Amino acid sequence: MAIFIKNIDTSEKYILLGSGYGMFQSKKPNWFLGNLLADTENGDAKVVCACDKHGKIVWLHADKIQVVEVDGKSPSEYF
Repeated sequence: MAIFIKNIDTSEKYILLGSGYGMFQSKKPNWFLGNLLADTENGDAKVVCACDKHGKIVWLHADKIQVVEVDGKSPSEYF
């Protein structure tokens, strides 16, 4: 089963390999107390794993892609 997606901004097409959920956390020393009370920033990013026409693996943000084809059919044909 092949699922083809496209980047909404660039219209470049990819093959969907899977989805993921990225989380991050970063710390920087506090200007007053250094690492004792480091400033922390964290968050998450919804991403999907895909490959381009050359087979290169890429990670794309889920809100920047659109499914264009599933097994040779448009997604609207399934509904």
